[in-house]
Amino acid sequence: MNPFTFGNPVRGKTFVGRQWAQRRILTALHQGSSVLITGEPRMGKTSLLLHIQDHLAAGVAETPVWVRYLDAHTLCGWRVPQFWQAALEPVQKLPSVRQAYLKAERERFGTFVLESLFHCLQQAGQRLILLIDEFDVVLDEPGLNQIEFYGGLRSLATRYSSLSLVIAARQSLDTLNQRTQEYSRSGSPYFNFMKEITIGPFTNDEIDTLFAAANVPFTRQEREYLAGLSGGHPYLLQAAAYFWHEFSTGHPDLRRRCEQAVNETFAQVETILRDTWRLWTPYQQMAFTLAALEAIPGLIPDREFDVNHLLTDLPNFAPEQRQLIQRGFLREDARYRCGVTPVVEMMTWFLAEELIRLLRPADPNITDWLKAQQWDGYLKQSEREALQKALMAFKPLLQNGLNAFVKATVEAFARRIAGD
Repeated sequence: MNPFTFGNPVRGKTFVGRQWAQRRILTALHQGSSVLITGEPRMGKTSLLLHIQDHLAAGVAETPVWVRYLDAHTLCGWRVPQFWQAALEPVQKLPSVRQAYLKAERERFGTFVLESLFHCLQQAGQRLILLIDEFDVVLDEPGLNQIEFYGGLRSLATRYSSLSLVIAARQSLDTLNQRTQEYSRSGSPYFNFMKEITIGPFTNDEIDTLFAAANVPFTRQEREYLAGLSGGHPYLLQAAAYFWHEFSTGHPDLRRRCEQAVNETFAQVETILRDTWRLWTPYQQMAFTLAALEAIPGLIPDREFDVNHLLTDLPNFAPEQRQLIQRGFLREDARYRCGVTPVVEMMTWFLAEELIRLLRPADPNITDWLKAQQWDGYLKQSEREALQKALMAFKPLLQNGLNAFVKATVEAFARRIAGD
């Protein structure tokens, strides 16, 4: 049986790593605080949230704790009363709050009557910990994306120790505050009471733990190769390891076997990479593109591309570089003029594929592509012209498409095996 899995959240013994994130979340809850877990798509936010749920449900807290998990994808069409009715399900029949709950139900769970309920729960020495997954979805739900909902969450969680929130979202704390600023009458951001914990790729120790738990005879070179392709991104790493395991036998030619495994992996994860790219801000996309343009020639032997002029003409992306470093897609590297280089090799391949589609026609419409990426409004005319010129000069470098990247990385791996 293939020990690697991807696609669904992992629980129980299959959950590995994230020890520091667990400690920070549980410490914050012990202190009565609320937490926002952020990270890129498929970085393991749901798995971490469910792991926290299992830990809390095990009854290890010092005071009685009731846990409620809600997936925002299931809140379609809901209004505020429906939300609180579902959120309070674990405590609605407790003797200490029963009367307060019935009153809140009659008055459609307004914030004022909910205060009485959480006051009763606090007086009884009990807590409700509300876990909300995929919170970004709420921003597009008309019945919840309003003052009553956000203001109620903030007021109740900050005034009563009987309610703590653990929210998982793709967007950062700053972005959530910006997205809901129009509903804030006082001007104070709704979510600034929460402690933000951003989860990125697995550390080297966590990667080693994953492979050790799988108990497969991968060599050190194979493990390092898979880590490089994925950058330690949990989903990408599991997918790469899965197909590497699938093709580990049955084909005598090492290079052909590697190409099959890598091609299958990229086909599987391309949708996730596209989703990640789509959720980045235009400036984040531009920051990664510059780093990738500078790094790609090094991924394909005997190719050159001078990115210096382009870097001179485009604005500084230092804030976006820091954000992408924190989220595990770039790392600092003084060898490059832009100061960073991509970490997730397959993300670089994804961008190259996008550029190949753009540049394939004899007269590519780069202007429309810039508009589709929503870059057009962020660049000056001179900056747009510099980028268009650079992309056209980049075209010969990509003439062999994805196969060139796959063959190059496989050849490098084969040479390393032979050298060792």
